[in-house]
Amino acid sequence: MKGDLIGRLHHLRHLHRREHVDGQQDPQPEASVTLKFEPSAFNFILAHDGRTKPEGNPQDVDSVKLTNAAADQPTAIPETTLSPQQFLDVSQWTYHHSHKPPFGFLNDEHGQPIYEFDRGAGFYGAALHDTKTGQVIVAFEGTDLFGDLKNDPVFVGAQIATDAQLYFGLIPEAFQLALDFTNNVIAEAAAQNISKDHVVVTGHSLGAAEAEYVASQLGLGGATFGGPGIASTAVQSNRGDPVLVNYLERGDPVGHYSSDAGNKLSNLLFSPDIEHYGEVHEVGSFLGTALLGAANSKFAPGSTAADKLEGLGLLIGAVHYHLPDTYRPDLPSHLSTAPQDLASIVKTDTINPFALYDLVA
Repeated sequence: MKGDLIGRLHHLRHLHRREHVDGQQDPQPEASVTLKFEPSAFNFILAHDGRTKPEGNPQDVDSVKLTNAAADQPTAIPETTLSPQQFLDVSQWTYHHSHKPPFGFLNDEHGQPIYEFDRGAGFYGAALHDTKTGQVIVAFEGTDLFGDLKNDPVFVGAQIATDAQLYFGLIPEAFQLALDFTNNVIAEAAAQNISKDHVVVTGHSLGAAEAEYVASQLGLGGATFGGPGIASTAVQSNRGDPVLVNYLERGDPVGHYSSDAGNKLSNLLFSPDIEHYGEVHEVGSFLGTALLGAANSKFAPGSTAADKLEGLGLLIGAVHYHLPDTYRPDLPSHLSTAPQDLASIVKTDTINPFALYDLVA
């Protein structure tokens, strides 16, 4: 009977269909994709081919910096804002930022796109401007191991070092770069009569962690995907109701590297002080929850080397839960900081019985 239930749940999972927004092109061109598990940082890496700088960016410059701007108090999510799908589009684009972005760049006073690329710190951030909502989206790139390994090994090495620092609950240099860059964007936006209330952040994986840190310092809103927790010492004191929404696939081992969201990887977590900033919204199949629980049990105190090897295999088996395209069909249609409700669990093309039971129990 148990086998029949699991089979039915797998069948329901496969009924998910990829959703597209009418009138928008898929931001992801065809590309070679490679997956790798980094045990030192528990970071699954979506890798892409090659790296070139966006057209119009200053050439032969490793880092582009402006001046800092003061931080204000946070505000609620604007009535008109990007959807979670659109935030994900931008987050995915950072892995291919030589291609056309989902929205145009925010340009500086000289008409140049505002971005920062710091090779030594493994950092890339860009500011896009959605003229329909009036929002400025500050996006950060996640770890892209094989996509940059051949063309830019220094950049890749710095990203891996940053991942390792996150595993140990440290505050990497890339966090400060992300904060400085965002302050610069806020200042440039203000010069163009765009208020800070219309500046939001996003990112996937490592980029999501950078977005969390920036949001915690400046009280910004936005949405992240599959980001690990960050050191609680890096978070500013309570700035009011959080407006950053962190989406986590239930089986994503990177996004669940945190003491919150059920502390599903408690036996792997270096410190209980590693946690997410903002609201955590879990999406997707509860089979992922079971998979992480099984993996975590293999690292319990007293586990043998064989147990841990088996647990590592289970984590590798969960790799697909971390990919942006796994998130896409499970995201709600609108960005909200409200708790998950029935509408976000039951969709027109699938019903998750575990989620329904969890909701009404």
